[in-house]
Parts: sequence; structure tokens; C-alpha cells
Amino acid sequence: MTTNVVSRSLKDALQIRAAQGHSIDTDLGLQPLEPPTWLCHGTAQDNLGLLFKDGRRPLRRNPVHLSSYPITASVAGSRNGKPVVLRVAAQEMFEATDQLFMIDNDVRLAGHVPPSILAFGGIESGS
Repeated sequence: MTTNVVSRSLKDALQIRAAQGHSIDTDLGLQPLEPPTWLCHGTAQDNLGLLFKDGRRPLRRNPVHLSSYPITASVAGSRNGKPVVLRVAAQEMFEATDQLFMIDNDVRLAGHVPPSILAFGGIESGS
């Protein structure tokens, strides 16, 4: 785990467990937490057409991963091709669904992210 840009586990005195849900259905015991105005989502360039048509769905992972940091999103997007970082209107999504959860490594977990809240462009610090 020392080479990972993003920590993917939660540790306590008795156990280590996946922090982001990944491919198994599990209750992480997370509570909704109000996000900043904008978050980032990294994806491969080849996925853009489908994302702007259908939005972002969890697919193989249970939750969709969103980040406060464009660099983290870019690293995630580079796993499957040329990375693109999208801006997500996180506050708007939270007000509509109350379904954004933050884990220890400043990654937010979400269900379906509709295409209407996705856009190109960076986010400013403090947003």
C-alpha cells in the first residue's frame, strides 16, 4: 500500500477493511456529509460520450468515486486510458439525493451521478 496515491483501507486495532466498497456489497457504516460545491471525477477519454448521455453509474464498483483534488481524479482516470477530469456539481447532487459519503482519504462515494451535473473544467480551491 505504500505506493498507492490514495489509501484504500480503514484500519483500527482489530481489523483492516476496504474503505471504498469496491466490488462486494457491504455496509461501510458511512453517514451522508455535505460536500463542497464542486468535486472531481476522473475517467478515460473514451468514456465521455456515454457519461454525458447516461451519467456515471457504479458499474463494477459499488459506489462512484469523487475527489476534492483534480490530481487524484486524474490518476483514477488514467487507469483505463487517457485521463479526463470532470467537474461534478456535488452540492446540487447532495441537495437532490442526500447521498454523498466521505471516507477517511477525502474521497466521496456516490450512487448514480446524472449527466446534468457533469461538466468540463477545473475547480477552484475553497469551492
